[in-house]
Amino acid sequence: MLQELCKYIENNTALTLGTDLFCGPFPADASETDTASCVTEPPGYTKPWSSVRSEKHFQVLARGPDTLAARTASYVIYNALHIKGEVTLPEVNTGDSPVAEVINLSQTPGHIGKDATGRRELYSFNLVIHERTS
Repeated sequence: MLQELCKYIENNTALTLGTDLFCGPFPADASETDTASCVTEPPGYTKPWSSVRSEKHFQVLARGPDTLAARTASYVIYNALHIKGEVTLPEVNTGDSPVAEVINLSQTPGHIGKDATGRRELYSFNLVIHERTS
């Protein structure tokens, strides 16, 4: 579902996968892109609610050359996902289009410090998707 979520974000924002939006951690070759975002699956679990529903967790990281740029980048994705229900995510490589019954944003984006280079500010927020699996 990670790839489908990233494609949904690309389709509903001005972000472009592989340029300023990354599916998974920031790749090493993206180190020169100052303002960018990535969507990852944090350590944890996928909670099955029943045989037809599950809960999946994601983290969004946004970086920028200053706190305002990083905050703005994080809110681009936050606003695209805020208050969404019954969203059919785009098909990506699987022949299946997952249905997100609810996209629950756990909190608003928050500043978490500088990235590993010490040059860019980072903002983060988490979300949970309740997926209908059949």
